[in-house]
Amino acid sequence: MKQSIIASWLALFKTNYEREFPIFRDHKKYSLEYLNQLAVQAKNNLGLVFFAQENFQDAYHSFIDAIKINSEFSEAIYNAALSLESMNQFDEASVLYEKVLKKNPFHYFACNNQARLMFEANLFKESEEAYKRCLSIDPNKAEAYNGLALINLEKGNNDEARKNLDIAIKINPYSEEIINTQGVFFQKIEKNKEAV
Repeated sequence: MKQSIIASWLALFKTNYEREFPIFRDHKKYSLEYLNQLAVQAKNNLGLVFFAQENFQDAYHSFIDAIKINSEFSEAIYNAALSLESMNQFDEASVLYEKVLKKNPFHYFACNNQARLMFEANLFKESEEAYKRCLSIDPNKAEAYNGLALINLEKGNNDEARKNLDIAIKINPYSEEIINTQGVFFQKIEKNKEAV
């Protein structure tokens, strides 16, 4: 009796499920590759939900699950790097940004984040090269010009810093980050005047 109730319930569940979700009714139409793509997207989307909730650890694990299914899915790798960066694991994040750029050399945001991490690690030459690479991908990104201005300020090249900062301001005059860099620039100019 108990087995027949379970069998009836399973049959009803299967029928309702197939009616509600045609993908399962027509499963012969869908390849394993297609279903894997759906799983990758689901894991990535779940990670984005966790990330939005600032649950970076669970977000990271969801992105890694997506990568395990499809190691070529650069968006999940990028998102995993962002999660690591949000948990202050900068070296690990940098490694993942580099993986993204190997798979997709035109991924502007991975390039920009990589350049910023290099700058924060005082790797100014590498950071400058990375920001220039960002501008070769998209020459209309204020963040990259701002990054170059910061590097120029560190090197003491105020004229070049001013040039890059002016371009950044022209592109995005309301960026808080660029306004902060402008403040640093003017402070440095004042210190130089006082020293003379």
